[in-house]
Order: sequence, then C-alpha cells, then structure tokens
Amino acid sequence: MAAQLPPESVQARLRQRLAALPLPPYLVVAGERVRVPLGVVLFYERRAYQPAWSFGAVLLPHGAALIAAIEAIDQEGLQPTDYHLVQIQTLVTGLRAAHEQHASPDPDHLVDLDLLLTDAFFLYNAHLLAGRIDPETERTEWKDSRRKIDLVALLEHALATNQVETVLRSALPSHPLYVNLRRAFAHYRKIAAAGGWSQVPDCSTLHPGDRAPCVRYLRARLHAEGFLPPALAAKKDPDLYDNTLARAVRHFQQRYGLSTDAIVGPSTLAALNVSAMARARQLALNLERFRWLPRESAPRALVINVAGFILEAWEYGRPVWSMRIVVGKEGAATPVFSTYMTHLVLNPEWYLPHSIATTELLPRIRRNPSYLTAHRIQVVQRVDGELKVVDPRTINWNRLSAAHFPYRLRQEPGPTNSMGRIKFMLPNPFGIYLHDTPARSRHLFNHRVRTFSHGCIRVEEPLELACYVLQDSAQWTPDTLVAALDRGRKRTVWLPSPLPVHLVYWTAWVDEKGAVQFRPDIYGYDRQLDRALRKAPPIL
Repeated sequence: MAAQLPPESVQARLRQRLAALPLPPYLVVAGERVRVPLGVVLFYERRAYQPAWSFGAVLLPHGAALIAAIEAIDQEGLQPTDYHLVQIQTLVTGLRAAHEQHASPDPDHLVDLDLLLTDAFFLYNAHLLAGRIDPETERTEWKDSRRKIDLVALLEHALATNQVETVLRSALPSHPLYVNLRRAFAHYRKIAAAGGWSQVPDCSTLHPGDRAPCVRYLRARLHAEGFLPPALAAKKDPDLYDNTLARAVRHFQQRYGLSTDAIVGPSTLAALNVSAMARARQLALNLERFRWLPRESAPRALVINVAGFILEAWEYGRPVWSMRIVVGKEGAATPVFSTYMTHLVLNPEWYLPHSIATTELLPRIRRNPSYLTAHRIQVVQRVDGELKVVDPRTINWNRLSAAHFPYRLRQEPGPTNSMGRIKFMLPNPFGIYLHDTPARSRHLFNHRVRTFSHGCIRVEEPLELACYVLQDSAQWTPDTLVAALDRGRKRTVWLPSPLPVHLVYWTAWVDEKGAVQFRPDIYGYDRQLDRALRKAPPIL
C-alpha cells in the first residue's frame, strides 16, 4: 500500500507559495510561467488553498480528464505544450512512481501539479471559448476585444457540480462550420503526415489536349488531394492532358478561387505547389479566427468574408444566400470586426474622405476645371458652424494641398455617385460601410481578386440586400423601396432592429456542399496570425 500524504500538507504549501506573491503576481511553477496568475491566486484564495486536482497522493479523475483534453487539443490547431503538458506529464509520472514504490510523494511536486493543472484549465477554456490570442493586443486583423470569461467561476462551478469533463467538452466549438473545418484540418494533417504531395514542375502554360512529362506529376498531385480517384489517376498515356484531368483541374481551381479555365498557368501552378503541411496550417489559422466569433447564433446576421470577397446572409448560424463583394485595395485594407447594421440611406450623397479629395481628385481638378461639374461634386466649407456651398471657380486650386485643404467635396445623389443608390450603415470607428456601385464600376465584380475599394465594401446586389435587411418592416417592401429610389431624393431608412454584421477574414473554410475552400492571403494576415500563435500564450 502506498504511503499517504495528508491533504493538509499540500494545502499549507499552496498557501505558502501563493499568499506572499506581489500584485500583479508573477508565478513560475516547475520552470513554466503561469499564464493566468491572477485567476490562479484568486481561485486558491477562495477555496482556502485546498488542492483541486489530487487527494493525498492520488490524481483525481477530473485531473486525468483535463490531461486527456490537453493531449487532444492539437485537433483544434493548438499546441499541447502551451498548456504545460510536458511538465504535467512529468509530475504525474513521478506521482505514479511513488505510488508503485509505496513512497510518500514530494508535497512540493503535488503543489506544482495542482497549480499547473489549474492554469491549464483556465487556458484551455479561454482559448477555445474566445481564441488563443487576444487579436487586438497582438496586432492581428480583428478589431474587437476578446469576450470576457470568468474562468475562476467556471472552474468553481465545474468542481462543485463534478462536471469538469462536461465543461471541457462544452468549450469545444460545436458550430457545424467549425466542426467541418476541424475535420478538414485533420484530413490535411493526415496527408501531410503521410508525406504530402510532390511538386508539379513548370512546363510552361498547360492546356487540355497537351502532352508533356509534367502531366504525370499533375495527375499524382491531384490524386493526393482527392481530386482524382486511383482509377483515373493511373492512365495508359500519363503524359496526355485529357478531359478527365481537365475536369479535375477545374474542380481544383474552383476550390482555390482561381479562374476555372482548366489552364495550368502560373497562378494554378503556384496553388498546386503549396505543401499539404502549409494547407493544414492555413486551416489551423482559420480555426482560430472562427473562435473569435460569438458562440450564440442570431436569428439573422450578415457574414462578410473579406478574404473570400463574399457576403453571406446567415440564419441561425447557417448561410442561406450570398453575393459577391469588392473590398479594400492594398494600402486601404478593409478592417474586420463585429458590429450591427442600423440603417440604410437611399440615394446617398458622398462626402469624399480628405485623403481621396487631396490625393486623387485635386490633381484631376487642376487638369480639368470642369471635372467637379461633370461628376456632380460640390465644394462646401464650414462657416459659422454651417456647411456653405462654394463656387469652385473662386478657388485657386494650385495653392491647395493635403496639408492645406479647407474644403470638403460632396458628391450629389445620382447615377454617377460612387455610393450608387443605397448605402448600408454600420456604426464603427473605422468609417466602414456597405454600398452600391455606379454602372461604370459594375465590371469590378467580374474579377477573381476584387480589391479595388478604399476600404468600404461594394455589394453586387444592393436592392436584394436592402429587401433582406428590411424584410420585417411593414412599410418597406420591394415596391416601396424601388419607388423611393426612383424619386432620387436622399432618405434615411432605419431597420426594425439592429442586424448583427461580422466582417471576417477567412482564407480557408468549408462551403455548404462540404468542399474545402482556400483563398490567397490578400493582406498578409495569415503570416501575422501565424507569428502570433507561435509565441507563448499571452498572460490573461
């Protein structure tokens, strides 16, 4: 029979270890820095420093459950070592060895084990419920602070009700889109662990019907990812780019956001030659981004994937329809954040931002004095607190600059207005909104990569979107909306209730047909997030 260690001995050591810590506490346990020190200290103060994970010399079942959960957290794209796993396993091994040798374990080791398990519980739940990193403080792309979770109360409740395992399971996101993304991550990890796929050599631009040695590598590459079954991957003439292979290439191009022309040019070749390990990592990054979203599913919401150039209407957490969008160009990236749509403006006027007025329009006005009239743009200036219209002929445009521009440029409603006929308002600190686009710019929606705006979002079907967000309004039907637009006068229309809007940046997701979609990292946010996730978890 193993020697027993009085629980009071561990309790006294816990009190001695924690009670004298300064504020804010800095705590290192078994060579590991505790990442939730305030929570750890508060938790043990509330329970009079009684150990939570062991009794005497025995690890309690809920402690074993926590260790098993940490060991499996790599399935969520997270690293088990970030949760003190190595040190915890070492301490548990020592505890078991003492038990087998009928020896009394070192009470300091039991204290270390208890502290690390508590910190690991806090980290596990914080990361799965709200994201491993605080994206705002880590300077990644998300602009909303992480959701606040009372981790101490969560653990206290789990212990009091003997539901630690249940709490650990409930921390895992259960949204179908997340579950499908996790499944895709496991699939690509398996491919990478088996050696991935070989590179496809460049044999210039490849068209269906061509014959070249690189075609056999193309077959093997598409087979490795599942685009070609074995029976179609092995051909008597492996160097012929036949119709079967062309269909597989089109399928690949569709999944990777490429032109579906079956031509293997530079863009398609580059996408083919990204390794399976890199694709698995891309999926892991987007698992993290999904954890930043609210857990609760609103009856209706708009989800705008900036990286995918798509707006989706979601109902109870599932997409029901979508449309193409145009987002910010390089140097004017569309920010990603959560907010609400509160109202829309019919036949909007547009006050040009100072940067656009001075850097883009000022040179045009100097070259062509009638530019403002042709585009229905007024010059206004604030005088005695009111905006007054100024005759542009009275202004010496050559004396103006970005540093000295005391005017505002206002484009009147009409067919040439850059906002189009409808503007959708989202209160946010970045001045971002959704809007229509004039006829001269409709061709932008036909591009594969649609980064053309100054940061705001152009929507392909503004009237359809307006009807959707106003569907609960008795006053505003499709007919009354069209009639109000045709009158040409500016009008503000308030939504019956604010509509949740999430601007996200997903470079990988699983679509409604179950197909994994990948997109380029247009703003470099994947690299930024990858660096943040490779650092030690932030102190909470």
